[in-house]
Amino acid sequence: MAGPAPTYSAIIAHTAAFLAELVADPLLRRHLLSAAAASDGGAGQQHPAATLQALSLVSDALDTAASASPSPSSLRAAERLLQSLPAATPLSCLLLALARAARRRGGAPAAAAAVLDLFALDPALARHELAPAAFEALFAPRLLPVMRHFAARRASAAAAAAAGRSDEDTALPAMRVLSMMSGAQAQEMRVLEREYEMVLDANCRAYALYLRRILEAGEASTLSSPPHPPELVFGVGADEDDRGGDEDAPDKDESASSQNSFRYNVCIRRAPFF
Repeated sequence: MAGPAPTYSAIIAHTAAFLAELVADPLLRRHLLSAAAASDGGAGQQHPAATLQALSLVSDALDTAASASPSPSSLRAAERLLQSLPAATPLSCLLLALARAARRRGGAPAAAAAVLDLFALDPALARHELAPAAFEALFAPRLLPVMRHFAARRASAAAAAAAGRSDEDTALPAMRVLSMMSGAQAQEMRVLEREYEMVLDANCRAYALYLRRILEAGEASTLSSPPHPPELVFGVGADEDDRGGDEDAPDKDESASSQNSFRYNVCIRRAPFF
């Protein structure tokens, strides 16, 4: 089992809870905006002027929200600037989500779409730094078989490394066990962890696009048959079985070509549905 099927209302509720916390907490908001900005400019790239202008507009509007309603004109201007960008970035997606969430009426579905686009654009940054609570609520139930699969592989690798050691040694914490591994064993564990992150990235991207389809269908999606979720990816190597159903291990080998159709400008080029 991979948890209950997601619904339109659940997607709205979980993304709204994440964004409401950012709107209400200026310190957290600034921290996450800084993290998103750093990820965009990590290679020494400059942010477009439109992004910086939108950042100023959204920040000023939300900083005054404690004493007055955010300026609708500033939020609309920020949205227009972000929608004019040639390509999305984590910072532009987060700003767009905040600008839409700060509206008093009608912004929740469009804000949720921007959050999902953030997961499709940079899933590792989204789940580790920007929106871990949203990941736990929306993605983790579906990805639980993948997590269990890698947990079993870690346990197997740790057991192999501990073979022949005393009972006292095998009871040591995981980090101590890692330090006692041979060079080859430690390298194998590091490769496994990198593969785990890559597999989670692939699954997050596919599932974010799936959740967006549910969001775009609106409340009507609860009255009709929901789209089938994407198959889970369990491996990234060309020679591995890399996809499966809801089991803890992969059972067939299929191409991940559906991932390749994702374009990084999804956040700003889709027409807002509000």
